[in-house]
Amino acid sequence: MTTESTTEFPPQRPEAGRPPSVKAAAGLLALAALIQAVNAWASAQAAGPVVEVYRQYAGDEIGAKHAWIVENNYTGMIWQGVVLAAVFGVLAVLVWFPLRWPRVVATAVGGLVAFWNLLSFAFATSTPLGANANLVGDHTTELSRKVFEVAPPWSAGYGVVEALVSTGLLIAAIVLLRSAPARRYYSAPAV
Repeated sequence: MTTESTTEFPPQRPEAGRPPSVKAAAGLLALAALIQAVNAWASAQAAGPVVEVYRQYAGDEIGAKHAWIVENNYTGMIWQGVVLAAVFGVLAVLVWFPLRWPRVVATAVGGLVAFWNLLSFAFATSTPLGANANLVGDHTTELSRKVFEVAPPWSAGYGVVEALVSTGLLIAAIVLLRSAPARRYYSAPAV
């Protein structure tokens, strides 16, 4: 007795071409790379005048240590932006090809960055919130007033908005890379 099955074995390869979810994920990673590059530039623009004010007030050992911390914080933000821009840019290109490892790396790196951003917001210790504490609120000390005067007016809000947008882009890219069409695309045998 013969019964016909509607399920074919082995499963058919996905249709030729990239699924829209892969194209969108690559675009989101490229956009995240661009935002990180802009973040590095914005951090460099804000760092100069703010660090100079801290150096002026570094008359004693405590002030010098604080100026050193602020300068290193901004330097770290600049390097972070440059490195993440390069990583996300390379991953945006590599996820375009049907290779599994770029998808895994993009999910892992994007997930770690998104998790770190969310954790930072949850505990109000993120670089945008922590480093720019003197740029918002009441300015009860002379130092905080001077920093507020020299810092670019956009710098306080920019860091928070950039972190939120970057986190959203990375989460969306991860969801798209983990979708069923993307999984089929990356697991299909090479032609």
